Amino acid sequence: MRAAGQWSGFTAPGDNHGTVMEGKHTLYLALRHSQYPLDVVIEEDAVAGELGRYPVVFLADTHISRAAAAALEQYVLNGGTLFVTASGGLLDEFNATNTAMEALLGIKQTGTFEGTRGINNTIWLAKQNIPFAPPLDTVSLNSTSEELTVIGLKSHFAVDPKAAASGTTTVHAQFSDGKPAVVRRQVGSGSVIYAGFLPALSYFAHAYPRRPVDRMSADDSMTHFVPSNFSVAARDELLVRLSGLHKEPRPVTCSEPLVEAAFITANHTGAAIVLSNWAGAAVDQLSVTLHTHVPFKTAKLATGGGVQVRRPASGAEGHATFAFAEPFEVADAIILRP
Repeated sequence: MRAAGQWSGFTAPGDNHGTVMEGKHTLYLALRHSQYPLDVVIEEDAVAGELGRYPVVFLADTHISRAAAAALEQYVLNGGTLFVTASGGLLDEFNATNTAMEALLGIKQTGTFEGTRGINNTIWLAKQNIPFAPPLDTVSLNSTSEELTVIGLKSHFAVDPKAAASGTTTVHAQFSDGKPAVVRRQVGSGSVIYAGFLPALSYFAHAYPRRPVDRMSADDSMTHFVPSNFSVAARDELLVRLSGLHKEPRPVTCSEPLVEAAFITANHTGAAIVLSNWAGAAVDQLSVTLHTHVPFKTAKLATGGGVQVRRPASGAEGHATFAFAEPFEVADAIILRP
């Protein structure tokens, strides 16, 4: 079962690039760093009732159709969790206020703030623009002492009085002025979360050094720099724990979160765990754990090296941990054969 779906709904001309797009791009990366598989779903999937297979849906685009908003409401009523980032879905296909989404979220957005430098505040490319983006605010999380930096976009919003009076809305984080930054609302059997900023840009806020992005081919050029200094609370406390994603099973996990694992199966011919190292350096003593039922007899690396296979004491078929004898550098794949 796939553990999460990322929503990619209707985008009006001009809205599918820049800060919102990078907020969505980095959201995908942050969730992959948490080692959950993702799907990208579109409005037609929602309207067709296909969202029920996902425990969590993330909505990042500013525009979605009224029909899709109605489908998302039904998804939540049926027990799903919808996580919406700043301004997500608050405009419809006619570029008008999406009142259905505001009602579902239980909030009223009164405006947005992107800084005082106009187009120069736009986050076109994360590596190029994030290091020089001025902080717009800070966010204090109730669940941890770590403070997050807001860059790119801030949503000015208030909790709807009816939602507040009903006791269904809880504030989980505040901006520096004490106003809500993240709220969660129970709706039917499910819940909706609204973050008045772009959490994944906050996750990347301190990951890049303040250097021009040169285009050289040298190993130490900025174009080859791999970030690793992330604000993990934005990922672990908001995107994973608050959404409830941490309760969902993951087919494969790595001892180093920044080693990305993709899991591929093929009927009767085996499976492969494709590994990519985003940690910025070789990973010593990497171990990869398979949590799903895939019977296999042999395990080898695609590069020809060997891995030590440790099976659980219970002897559960298909479950195993693979330990690397040599430091894991860039990329490889564990090939499992029946």
